[in-house]
Amino acid sequence: LFIIQVFSLLHLDPLTSGLCLFLCSSGQTNITAEPGKNVTLTCRAPSSTNITTVEWTRPDLDPKEIFVYRDGRFDPDNQHPSVKERVELKDSQMKDGDVSVTLKNVTFNDTGTYECRVLQSQSKAPELTNITHLTILTVEWTRPDLGTDYVFLYQDGRFDPDNQHPSFKERVELKDSQMKDGDVSVTLKNVTFTDNGTYECRFVLFFSHHLPDTSHQMSIHFHLGVYSLVGQQIYTVIQAVHSLLYIVAKCHFFSVVT
Repeated sequence: LFIIQVFSLLHLDPLTSGLCLFLCSSGQTNITAEPGKNVTLTCRAPSSTNITTVEWTRPDLDPKEIFVYRDGRFDPDNQHPSVKERVELKDSQMKDGDVSVTLKNVTFNDTGTYECRVLQSQSKAPELTNITHLTILTVEWTRPDLGTDYVFLYQDGRFDPDNQHPSFKERVELKDSQMKDGDVSVTLKNVTFTDNGTYECRFVLFFSHHLPDTSHQMSIHFHLGVYSLVGQQIYTVIQAVHSLLYIVAKCHFFSVVT
């Protein structure tokens, strides 16, 4: 599940030629969506008159355009491939200045920061930035047969070694410390026969701002088998037990260094 944080920043932006640039309304909203469902990214201009351009972007992408409306129509030329045919105006008439868009069939790859810009033929006005962002606050890798100790635990923005099982000390780390695109895979180094077992990845999304506290989790299981061949090195076999969660959760593999 996703928890999408929306918040706003306000600053003045002097523009020329009598054009006015608005970036959504102020305020803060939490949006929660299940993978495979649709989510609405909300943005509203002061009015529906003289809207010349609507731009939804995600700065970390190249191209960064998620949705562009100009000259009276949707412009697909520079749209990022990952959102092709998945983004549309919530109201094609943009009634009352509503330039919100619907992002369909969301996946973990949709994690990121989104910005909405609206260009109108008016006088100068304040610029407001509407940002949509998802944050992973907890990642737990466990092996049920080892009791309550963790294989790997990330919480409060850092690796937490306090409750890690002794057999994994200094042998497990995030594959990508930034967890880009929701990648919470880990690397297990120097595998031994005692690493045989079923591993569970569970990540928890939690946020509390203006709305009641919300908490959601998703899990995925792997079986790691370690075998040996006479005269050859140890190697590993990895099997994803829940293939659907394997795809959606983006714990896309349990990387092993031998």
